[in-house]
Amino acid sequence: MTKKTRTIIFTICFVLFAICGPSIILYSQGYRINLDAQEGEKIITSTGGIYVKALPKQANVYLNNKLIEKTDFIFGSILIENLIPGKYKVEITKEGYMPWKKMLTVKEREVTEAKSIVLFPAEIDFTLVSTSTEAIWATPDQEVIIKKETANGWVLNLYSPELGAEKNLLKEKDIYSKGVEFKGLTFATSSEAILETRILDKERYFKFSLDDVGGTIENIEKPMEEPQEYVFGNYTFKYEDKALSVKKSESAEFNEIASAVEGIRFSDDKKKLLYFTQHEVSIFFLESMITPRKDAGEVMTLATSQDEITNSLWINSDYLVISTENGITINELDTRDIPQTIILAETKNPEIVWNNSVNKLYYANEEGLFASDRLLP
Repeated sequence: MTKKTRTIIFTICFVLFAICGPSIILYSQGYRINLDAQEGEKIITSTGGIYVKALPKQANVYLNNKLIEKTDFIFGSILIENLIPGKYKVEITKEGYMPWKKMLTVKEREVTEAKSIVLFPAEIDFTLVSTSTEAIWATPDQEVIIKKETANGWVLNLYSPELGAEKNLLKEKDIYSKGVEFKGLTFATSSEAILETRILDKERYFKFSLDDVGGTIENIEKPMEEPQEYVFGNYTFKYEDKALSVKKSESAEFNEIASAVEGIRFSDDKKKLLYFTQHEVSIFFLESMITPRKDAGEVMTLATSQDEITNSLWINSDYLVISTENGITINELDTRDIPQTIILAETKNPEIVWNNSVNKLYYANEEGLFASDRLLP
C-alpha cells in the first residue's frame, strides 16, 4: 500500500469519525433527529419517555396504533424510552376488558406517567341478590343493611357480600306491636346502629347491635348533632349543615370550600377528598400529585351532570362511582385528554354501596338489591 493510499484511507476515516462520532455520542445521551419538526421546533432534540402501569397485568401497549410490548407480569408496567417530544396516542388493551385510551404529551428529559390504569371487564352484569328492597346502607364494615316491607311491617336485614347471605337484624314489631314509623338509620360504632323512628307522634331513638341478632334494643335520647371534623395531614375539614370548610393549621380559621354539599368521602390513600353537590363532583387534593398534576390544597371539578347526583364513592384511590337519578357510572381521576367514563347501569334512582373486600358494586332500586360482577382485578 502506497503512502498516498494510506493518506486517502486515513482522511476518509477521519472524516467519517468527525461526522459519526458526535452523532453516536448524542444518540447515547438520548438525543434524536426530529424529522417531523415544525417551524420553530428543534431538529436535534433530547428525548423523553412514557411509563405505563395497568391492571390486570400482561396488557398490550399501543403507541400511535403500533403494538410496542406487553406490560410485565410482575408489576404490570412498561417504560417506553427515547421518544421524540410531542403527543402520542396511548392505548392499553387486553382480551375480555374495555380498552384504555388517552393522548399523552412527552417532553424533553421527562417521563410521562400513567401508572394507575384499570381495565374494566368488557361486559359487566348485575345479579339480583335480594327482592322487595326499599333502601340500603353501607355499614362501617362494608356490609349492606336492607330495609324491606312485609305483611307484618318493615324489617332490617344484613347482607354479607363475602358470604352472599342475608340475615334478619330487626323487625318493626320488635320495637312496638302497634306500628313504628321508620325515619332514618345511622351508625354509632362499627358494630352498633341507631334507629330514628316516630311512635304515636313522638320521635324515638333506639340503639341495636349489628353483630348480636335478636339482642337488646336500647331506647336512647336523641343523639347530639355536632359538627363533623376530620383531620388529615396538615388539613382539618369541617362538614356542617351541608357546608364544607377547611383550615391548614390549628391557629387558622376555617374557610368554606363549598356549600350545598350532599356528601364527602376520603380516598383510601388519604390523599384526596371527594365531595359532591346535586350537579357536581369535585376533588380536594391533600398532597401534591403528578397524575393529575395538582398542588396540595388545589380543588378540581371532576364531573358535572344535568341529572341530579345522588351519591359518589371511591372504588380505589384513582377511580370513583357516581350515581344519578338515571344511572351509575365509573369515572377516572386522570383528567388529561378525555377522562374515561364507563356506564355501569341505566336505572332510576339507584342507591349504591361499594365493597372492597369482593370489589363489587351493589345498588338498590324498586326491583331489589343487585350485585355487580367483580370490577377490580
